[in-house]
Amino acid sequence: MLSFILNQIEQFVTVAPLWLVWSVITLAFAGIYLGLASISYALTRHILPRLGLGEIIDKRPLRPGQIRSELAYSLSSIAIFGAYGVLTIL
Repeated sequence: MLSFILNQIEQFVTVAPLWLVWSVITLAFAGIYLGLASISYALTRHILPRLGLGEIIDKRPLRPGQIRSELAYSLSSIAIFGAYGVLTIL
């Protein structure tokens, strides 16, 4: 099964245009990042406090636009990872 999947990926990479390969790689990294970030946010802001586990280290409120700017920086890093993914197949 694994060899079949790897064969399909290799076939896609050799046939697809580079912009499409970059898009798929970038979306995959973005999905991983957003999934893990959502789980972490839910755990640290909602679930663990309700269970009485842990505490917030810095109780100052976030500055305006902080989450948006951090997401923008992270997404630009993800785009760079996608570019490296394209470079590895050249």
